[in-house]
Amino acid sequence: MSFSVTAAEEARVQLFKTRGIDLEPRQAADLIMTIVIATVYFVELLAVLFMLVNRKYPPIKAKNPWTMLAIFIASIFWFVGDLQANGHVPLVGTPLAKCKAIGVWMHITMGVCSVSALIGLRSYGLYQIFHRNRPFIGTRLYVSIAFIVGSLLAFGIVTEALPESVSVYYVDGFDMCGYSYGFQVAIFVFIWISWVVVAALSWRIRNVKSSFNESRETAIACIVVFGVLIFMTVLSYTERIYPVSVKLRVLATSLIHFSAVTTWWLPMAVPLYKCLTDRKAYQKQWIYKLRQDGLQRAYLVNTASTEGEMASGENYSYLYKADQCYSTHETPLGKGVDGANANGELLYSSNNEAGAEKPMTRVSSNMPGSSASSRNGDTEIGVYPGSSASNLVQRPHVDTAGC
Repeated sequence: MSFSVTAAEEARVQLFKTRGIDLEPRQAADLIMTIVIATVYFVELLAVLFMLVNRKYPPIKAKNPWTMLAIFIASIFWFVGDLQANGHVPLVGTPLAKCKAIGVWMHITMGVCSVSALIGLRSYGLYQIFHRNRPFIGTRLYVSIAFIVGSLLAFGIVTEALPESVSVYYVDGFDMCGYSYGFQVAIFVFIWISWVVVAALSWRIRNVKSSFNESRETAIACIVVFGVLIFMTVLSYTERIYPVSVKLRVLATSLIHFSAVTTWWLPMAVPLYKCLTDRKAYQKQWIYKLRQDGLQRAYLVNTASTEGEMASGENYSYLYKADQCYSTHETPLGKGVDGANANGELLYSSNNEAGAEKPMTRVSSNMPGSSASSRNGDTEIGVYPGSSASNLVQRPHVDTAGC
């Protein structure tokens, strides 16, 4: 690539003219766009590394760092594929000249379709947890992943087996990759279906508990993505060879990756920024919302710990690891096992008959008619309404002043 038009580009321009096409050569605008988008993704890479280092920080862990990492990697594949597909860089003599290998597998399968599928899977998991009250783990999770991976592999394998004339092919001399009409239709159909599903599922879970509510972020992402999708759909079918125009190809690639970057940053910006600048205060605020939502039993977050790590790791399912007792009406640790909320206060006890969960009343010395002691040093003593003395249980008290 060069900031000036090379002799090879001049030769391409002349070759296109023989076909009656006015080609605007690769020039400074293409290189500047590539540098800017690459810089944006480099900053996002730093954010991804920071996310992984702090992946046990509860507000970040709730976003599922591994899913967000996969979305970032798929976005990079998408960007490399767009450099090839939209004609921003010379292809001849480079691996990018392999239009099927790069165009089908890296650009479409591992890039465009994977980003859409991962975001769709994330929304589907939230829908299962918060709308249908089902934990998104085990068979349900693995079947969903297998369906997505199988669909993408099938798409890639079938496309690889098709003749180049009906899929993706390299146009020798013109130094560009060509996409058949049917292949373009298949790609747009997949992307449109994926994002319609994301929008529909997001609408169904718009009233989820506030600790996990991403309705505003999802609404903004859908507006951005659908705007770009409409633009690209119209452009692709009104200007079939829009990459010959420097303005159109730069605009198309810039808008596509504006939407990809926006989709990643919207759910991650606040927890990453707060983790960096206001770690402990934001953690307390987040846990307070968790308690207000009634999800603290599934997480058993100890606010006195240094990191505030979620103790209920086994119940922290694939996406937001939401409250399993939210769907099963059982305790996260199983019936008959002591549990506490984010303040370390006892909520249910193994001393209960048949392990039934009953609300606990905290007994204090200033409670009218109380005969039980309230605090014994650093211990909370609680009693269930109507319980006998044998049902008194103790739990270490955690000081959460200011939480």
